[in-house]
Amino acid sequence: MKKKLLIGTWNLCNGMTMKMDYIKAVLKEKRLDILFLQETEIPDGCNMSLLNIPGFKLECELKSLGNKIRLVCYIRENIPYKRQFEEENSHVILLRIDSGFTIDNIAGLYRPFKIEENETALSKAKIQLRNVTDFHQDSKVNLILGDLNLDYEKRRENSYQHRKIYDEWLEAITAFDLIQIVKEPTWERIYNNNVQTSILDHVYVDDMSAVETIIVEKQPISDH
Repeated sequence: MKKKLLIGTWNLCNGMTMKMDYIKAVLKEKRLDILFLQETEIPDGCNMSLLNIPGFKLECELKSLGNKIRLVCYIRENIPYKRQFEEENSHVILLRIDSGFTIDNIAGLYRPFKIEENETALSKAKIQLRNVTDFHQDSKVNLILGDLNLDYEKRRENSYQHRKIYDEWLEAITAFDLIQIVKEPTWERIYNNNVQTSILDHVYVDDMSAVETIIVEKQPISDH
């Protein structure tokens, strides 16, 4: 029988270096095996040893010199995996998990709200999709998760400001028979005395039997 994994995705909002105690607490309390973190905002010159957590390996996105690391992943040390290296600044981490687990391939990603210089939101999305598409394997169980900054609740609205980007994602998701399994709001804010909500965090899988349950929780130190 294949082993199950507890996997999390979390937008830290404004960096992780001052939030390590919270990250350690969540890993311990939730007993997570793998945790993807977005908006980590790790600057050049950071002492990366300060981000180490006993019992876990740390994987960081590939970046070019001068850019911040905005996506990282903690993986429990007893989980065998191989990293498939991605394009620089794609904000994607690709993991191939040992065959003894229910999930074979995991793609963690972060679609930035603010785009780097000389890029557009659409061009950035296409880069991410290229990385994920090259990684996908039809004969395996594939999981894609992270903060897309695309509101799932607006996927059918033609007037949605990110319509072109969303269409790119929907085309790929449909081609791979992937299903979005987050159906409740993951982001909430009060604006003009009204509560606004969005489903910005996405989790896609191509085999629902590999997913036992999904839980959406709020954390006091971050957006979603």
